[in-house]
Amino acid sequence: SGLSSCTGEDIAHLNSLPKLRSLTLIGDITNSTLASLTGPLSLESVSVDTDEPIRKETVTNLTRSHPVIEYIHINELQKVPTRPPQEREPTRVSQPRTNRRAPSRRR
Repeated sequence: SGLSSCTGEDIAHLNSLPKLRSLTLIGDITNSTLASLTGPLSLESVSVDTDEPIRKETVTNLTRSHPVIEYIHINELQKVPTRPPQEREPTRVSQPRTNRRAPSRRR
C-alpha cells in the first residue's frame, strides 16, 4: 500500500488494518506523522520518501512498536526552493514600421 502527502490523522486510520504488511509513504512526512503509526502489528516493511528530516528516535520507536518489522527505509528528498513570483515587466510596443523612407534632410 502507498500513500502520498498524508497527515498523522491519515496514518492513524491504517492502524486498524490487521493484514497490512508493507507501506510506502511519499511527501511531507514528518516525525509526528510516523509516530501516529502505532499499528498494525503485522507491518513488515515501511518505505518513506520525504523532504522532512526524520530522527533516529522515530525509526527506533517504529521498530519497537512493530515486532515483526524487518525493513525501514527513509529517503530524505532535497527540498526544492520556490521562487517568489516575479513582477512582469510591461510589454513594450514598438512603433509601426512602414515601407516609406524617412525624408532626408538636405542643407
